[in-house]
Amino acid sequence: MNKEYEALKIGALLHDIGKLLERGGYGETTKFEEYFDKFGFILSEKEKNVIKEIIGMHHCKNIKDNKCHINIVKLADWLSSGERILSEYEIEQKREWQALCSIFEEISLSGEKNVKYDDAWKYNLIELNISKSIFPEKKCLDEEYNYCSDEDYKKLIKKFSNELNNIDNFEKLYQLMHKYTWCMPSSTYWKEKGEYLPDVSLYDHSKTTCAIACCLYKGLNNKIIDENSIINMLQSKEKDKELNKNIFSLIHGDISGVQDFIFNITSKGANKSLKGRSFYLDFLTELCAKYVIQRLDLPITNILFYGGGHFYILSYNIDSERTLNFERTINDILFEKFGADLYVAIGKVDLRPIDFLMDYMDDNKKIGIPYKWKESAEATSKRKMRKFEHKGADLFKPRGKGGHTERCPICREENKILESEGKKCIYCASFEDLTKKLKDFGDELKVGERGRRFEIDEIKKLSVLKDFFEGNMVEFENTTYNLPYENGNLEIPYKIGAMAFPVVEGELRDFSELAEDSEGIKKLAILKMDVDNLGKIITKGLGKKATISRLSTLSSMLTLFFTGYIPYLIKSSDNYKNFIYLTYSGGDDTLIVGAWDKVWDLSKEIREEFNEFVCENEDITLSAGIVLINPKFEYRKGVYLAEEELERAKDNSTQTSNKKEKNSICIFGYPIFWDNINKVNEFEENFKRALENKESKRRILHISQRVFDNLRRVLKVRDDGKGNEEIIVKIPYLWRMKYYLYRNYGKSDGGLEDYVVFIDKYLNEIEERIRECNIDRLKEISFNDIIIASRIAELKSRKRR
Repeated sequence: MNKEYEALKIGALLHDIGKLLERGGYGETTKFEEYFDKFGFILSEKEKNVIKEIIGMHHCKNIKDNKCHINIVKLADWLSSGERILSEYEIEQKREWQALCSIFEEISLSGEKNVKYDDAWKYNLIELNISKSIFPEKKCLDEEYNYCSDEDYKKLIKKFSNELNNIDNFEKLYQLMHKYTWCMPSSTYWKEKGEYLPDVSLYDHSKTTCAIACCLYKGLNNKIIDENSIINMLQSKEKDKELNKNIFSLIHGDISGVQDFIFNITSKGANKSLKGRSFYLDFLTELCAKYVIQRLDLPITNILFYGGGHFYILSYNIDSERTLNFERTINDILFEKFGADLYVAIGKVDLRPIDFLMDYMDDNKKIGIPYKWKESAEATSKRKMRKFEHKGADLFKPRGKGGHTERCPICREENKILESEGKKCIYCASFEDLTKKLKDFGDELKVGERGRRFEIDEIKKLSVLKDFFEGNMVEFENTTYNLPYENGNLEIPYKIGAMAFPVVEGELRDFSELAEDSEGIKKLAILKMDVDNLGKIITKGLGKKATISRLSTLSSMLTLFFTGYIPYLIKSSDNYKNFIYLTYSGGDDTLIVGAWDKVWDLSKEIREEFNEFVCENEDITLSAGIVLINPKFEYRKGVYLAEEELERAKDNSTQTSNKKEKNSICIFGYPIFWDNINKVNEFEENFKRALENKESKRRILHISQRVFDNLRRVLKVRDDGKGNEEIIVKIPYLWRMKYYLYRNYGKSDGGLEDYVVFIDKYLNEIEERIRECNIDRLKEISFNDIIIASRIAELKSRKRR
């Protein structure tokens, strides 16, 4: 172990810890020395002195030449923030500490937003808890002052200090920073900087500063740069020359074949294997990222993001041959198990210090972290076009025994069959075992006093994973990780995993049981949901403010919602926890199966919660697709159908334009904007009341279909031949519908039957909007709301014959 390097990592991660103490009224940064006795993994006074110097001196203007570790962190601090900034210690500061503002409110796909601090969405200053407490609030603080108090900080410091007693490795220290500084702003002097907004958490700034510092240190060791280069960048000597050196690399990994791998199973016993397969791929993403950083001798801070089958790593500059070797090693293991079904492509692009700085960001000049983020993904896409090229002719050699071989009843592959496991193949049995372990890790009936725990040693034994742990290929600093408690509390070391199973009396419910618990028709629903335009949000959403620390804040917050909050939402609700199977949730998307009516309700609730989580920003939206299936229907095909519904949702357009606007949900083949969902709920209630009346039950569904078929003809959009769209209004179709209602369902007093009054009111509303000739009002019209509502109500009213 390189003790100097270990001290640098710790010092870089804690370089701004003085802000925590200062804001709590504990005085100077040097008082942090009192806490050093609690660091059980720091072995010598020399290492402690290095850390003390980094924490106490990184903000000083003049650093002695023999203090290279301080200069490294000073430069890393600058590159992380993306601008030269004054230290809070150099500014006359009133004892008023601003709250962290949400990064989501600043996202704009049509030009930079000017968000004012007093009106901004802010986070409460509390320790990390996987619950609604991770949401920003519009009025979360004292409306008069809008500040966090010294007392707020003192409460956090006390808890932080108490937990230091249990910190004995770097990963635990990293999680300690995450837990207590996730909602603490890295800078709180926005008044001195005009319109500066405290939108970067101290956790994300510390994480990226540590990542950059470790790259600089390794760059020095590998002679990529020298100490003079660092000093020159800090002192502006030959700055432009130094800023344009390729000192860093951004590495991107992408697992392909994910969809087919997870869902290439029969419906028989799918519930026992699905979570194991999806978790395997999520865990594989983590393993691949950790394998790369461990080979490069970089800490966990250098994994900028992993999830959804992707990972991004900040490294010192490396050549392409190294990423090729990483790729080959990983894929040789996967090929041995799964043939060509899975492939991990790894690409990289070079980074210069100039790419970190806001003043230089320019897509046209290919400068900036957002551009490089996109470029690294493009490099990986090229690698995906050359899968298994290193195997050459070996790729086409026969695999398996040949001849008539018994196939696994779950995946239909010719893998080794286990007689003791119902003639399942070794891997499907392993995935079922993994699903059971995941269920047991979080099952309160089985964990007892241990708490919910994720046991790495148990995972290592599984045949689908053990090869990644042989020969210390991948190592974990801890063997046991605590899962979030029911109330969302976290105990270090923790693992926030997307786990939510429908379990009754310790047993996992199968799909047929979930369908039986549906209201009305006994079916399952599959929900596929993801964030719209995520690529644009990352590359364009923050404009020139897209520093590496802001992108880290953005990705870590999205991960908290999908990996943490969605499982919490399911498990904490009696309406969902025994009826919903969370197949996957992470990155920016989720896949859920369960009782169809519960899934429908959950989709609406997730959208409502997400909208609040992102500060009701109209540029950050979700789209979703839902398909209803029989419990014995092939799950793989069901997922594909749900994806088709999702695509229809993303292709959705208003009645006044053919432009695809996304931000929709699609069910029964009919997309509808989320803004119209309340109308669907309102119509559903009206239809339910009509269906309760025997006389109207048959007629109301026929009426809704007739109304829908005619309304679709009222408004049309066509191209005028000059590249412009024009709206064609055919109002006679509307009149015919009103005539149809009054002729067939009119009463002698000139009114209508009670159960069709709401439809007449709906037609009147549409006619009023058309007569106004107001495009914005016409945009709000949806003709799919009435047909979706009638279908939902009709399916809920069905009884088994």
